[in-house]
Amino acid sequence: MNYNYTEDQRYAIKTDAPYFLLIGSAGTGKTHVLVERIDYLVKQIKLNPKHILILTTTVNDMYNIMNKLDELLDISNISIFTLEMFALKVILDYEGYNKKFLSKEVLDKIKDDITKEVMITKKQYEAYQIKPSIFMNYKNKIDDIYESYLKTHKVSLNEDFVSYAFKLFSEDKELQNKYHNMYSHIFIDNAQDIYGGNKAFVFKLFDNTQNIYVLGNDDQLMEDIDIKSTYLYDVYLDKNFERKVLVDNYKTNLSILRFASMIEKNTSRLIPEIKYMRQDHFKPNLNILSSEEEIYKEMISTIKQLNEDEIETELFDIAVIVSNEDKPSMIKRLEKEGLLNYIDKEEMIDCDRLVDGLSNYAEDPLIDKTNFLTFMLRTMDELGLDKQTKASYMRLISLYQKISKDISIKNFIIFLQTKSYMKVYQVEPSSVNVLTLEETKGLDFKYVFIKDLTSLLTNQLEQSRKIVYNLLFTARDLVYLYDLKNSNHEVLEELKKIKENWIKISVKKSIYKDIIYIPTNTYLRMEQHHIFEEVKIKYKAYPKLYNELTYLIELIINFDKILNGKETNPNIDIYMQAFRYFIQHTLKVTLDVAFNEKRNRIAGYLSGGSAGGFNMDRDYDYLINQKLLDKSFTISEFKSVHDIYRYLSATHHKHDYEKSVSKNEKDQAKKNIEIYQGLTNRDKIRYYVAVIKLYHALNLNDKHLSLIDAKIA
Repeated sequence: MNYNYTEDQRYAIKTDAPYFLLIGSAGTGKTHVLVERIDYLVKQIKLNPKHILILTTTVNDMYNIMNKLDELLDISNISIFTLEMFALKVILDYEGYNKKFLSKEVLDKIKDDITKEVMITKKQYEAYQIKPSIFMNYKNKIDDIYESYLKTHKVSLNEDFVSYAFKLFSEDKELQNKYHNMYSHIFIDNAQDIYGGNKAFVFKLFDNTQNIYVLGNDDQLMEDIDIKSTYLYDVYLDKNFERKVLVDNYKTNLSILRFASMIEKNTSRLIPEIKYMRQDHFKPNLNILSSEEEIYKEMISTIKQLNEDEIETELFDIAVIVSNEDKPSMIKRLEKEGLLNYIDKEEMIDCDRLVDGLSNYAEDPLIDKTNFLTFMLRTMDELGLDKQTKASYMRLISLYQKISKDISIKNFIIFLQTKSYMKVYQVEPSSVNVLTLEETKGLDFKYVFIKDLTSLLTNQLEQSRKIVYNLLFTARDLVYLYDLKNSNHEVLEELKKIKENWIKISVKKSIYKDIIYIPTNTYLRMEQHHIFEEVKIKYKAYPKLYNELTYLIELIINFDKILNGKETNPNIDIYMQAFRYFIQHTLKVTLDVAFNEKRNRIAGYLSGGSAGGFNMDRDYDYLINQKLLDKSFTISEFKSVHDIYRYLSATHHKHDYEKSVSKNEKDQAKKNIEIYQGLTNRDKIRYYVAVIKLYHALNLNDKHLSLIDAKIA
C-alpha cells in the first residue's frame, strides 16, 4: 500500500509521547496508524520487537492487525493477542501448558466422588449433602483432598481467563513484575470495549515505566455500557496522555456517512464530527416493504444484479447482516439461489487429548511453520485418534495455519483453549457472507445488506444508534437497509427523516483525499492469494505435487506483474506453457488416481479433446456427489481448466497444425488461439487461478495423495 497520511495521522505515527491516546471514528485509519507506528518504532527507532505487546478485543481484529503488520516486517517476535488469549498465556506460562480447564459440572462430580470415598456409609453421605456443617472434620478433609487433586492434576474451573490472570498478578508480584519488564511498549486497541474485570487486568500490566498507546472510538461501543465505565474514558480523562482525534474518513462513501449522522443525537460523545473524502452519488437505500417475502426477493434480486453488473464485485465482497433467528432461513434462500456455499462455524470441540499430546512439546524450539503440519500429523498418529476425531482436529489445524502469521505449539494451544476457532470469521470464495451483529466486529465489505433493521436494535435509544452506526460502517461503498412497514423504532424514524431530507444532510468535506491508496495494478485479489497459501499448506507433505503447485503459483504472480508492467512483452504467454504440461500430466495423474483409472467418466478431459467426447456437467456432478470436489469450485471454473488447456495447446502446436492435421482441426486450433488472444488480462489470470483453485477444492485422502506424488515424473 501507499500511504499519504493526514498531519494528525503522521503525528500519531511518530509521536515521542510516552502516553498517547488516538481517538477516531470508524474508517479514519486507526488500525493503519497503529501498524505504521510499530513499523516506525522497529525500523527507525530500532526498538526490539520482542518488547512490543498489542492487545485487542476480538479475534478478527487481532488477525487483521497481524496481516497488516506481516506485510511490513517480521512479526514472529511481536506479541499480538486478544485480552482473553493474553490472559491465558500468562496462566499457562506460569502453571504449564498441560493445565486443564474443566466445567463446573465436571469439577462438582470430582468433588462428589471424593465425598463418597471419604464418607463411611451411604447414610452419612446423604446427611452430609443436606448439612455439611455438622461434619466439619470430614468437610475439611474433603476440601483438602479436592484442592490437592486440582494442584496435582493441574485442573481449574473453566472460568473467565482474564479474572484468573488478574488473580495471579494480585497474588504474585514477582510474576507481575516479570511482565512489566518484558514489554516496554504496550498498544491497547478497541479501548471502548474494555471495562469491568478486563479493565482491571489491563491496569495490572502497567507500572509507569512502559510506553502506552491506546486506540478507540466511543461510538463503536455496542454494549449497553456507560462509556464512563470504560478504559477509553479513563484514558480520555488522564492528563498524562497526549491525545489526537482523527475525523477524516478515507474508507466510506458519503451516502453512508449521511445515514451515520444520526449518531450526533447521542449525548457525551468524545468525537465531535466526521469528514468525508469519498464522494458518491448513491441514493439512500432505505427500503420499507410489506412482507418478509418481499424483502427476501428484493435483496436477492439486487445481489444478483450487483454480481452481474459490477466488474470488480465478487460475491465474497457482499455481506448480509441478519438477526440470530433469521440467519438459518437467509442461508437457505441464498444457497437455493446459488449465491452462497455455506460452511458452518466450527462447533465446540473437546481438544483435551490433543492439548495433552502437544503440551510436552510446548518448549520445543525446532517446531515452526515449516514443519508444524508434519509434526501435528505425527502427534495425532501417536495419540491413536479415530478418523472422525482426527478430521475434526485437522479442520482446526488448517484454520489456524490459514489465519495465523506466528505459528507455534504454544499459540496453537491458546487458540484451542480459548475456542478462538469459533470466534474468527472467514470470508469464503464465490459466496455471499451471512453475518449476525456480533460477527461483524472487525470486518468490512464493499456492499452490505441489512435485513429487518429493527430486529437488531434494543429498547435503549443511544445503544441502538451505536448499533446502526457500526452496521453502516461495515460497508465501504453502499449499504442497503430493509425493514417492514409495521416495524416501529425511534432510530428507524430518524433514518426515514434523513432519507426525506437527503440533500440537506450536511457532512463536512475533508481537506485531504486518497489518504490510503490501494494500488489497482494487479489482477489478483487478496482472496486468491489466500487460496495460494492454503494450497501450499494442504500439499506440503507431498513434495513433488507441492513443488509443481508452488511453481505454478509463482508463475501466476509473476505473470500478473508482467501484465501490469509499463512494458509488456507480446510473447509473455509462452511462460505459461507450464500449465499445459501440468494439466496434461500431473492433473491427469491426479484424476486417474481419484477415479481409480476409470477414464470413462472424464475421458478426453485432460487430453485436450473436444467437449463432445464427454459430458462435463455430468462429470462435475459426479465429483461433487462423490465428495471428491468441494462445491466452492464452480462448474464454470471446472470447464475453464479444460479451456485453458485447449488454448495453450493450440498456441504451442500452431506450427504442427499447419503441416499434419485436417482442415477442421486447423480451423479449430486457429479459433482456440483467437479466443485466447481475445481474452482480457484479468480473464487470463482467472483461468490460471482456476487450476490452483481446483487443487484447493479437491478432497483427496492421504493414500490418494501419496500415490499421486509417487506417479509424478
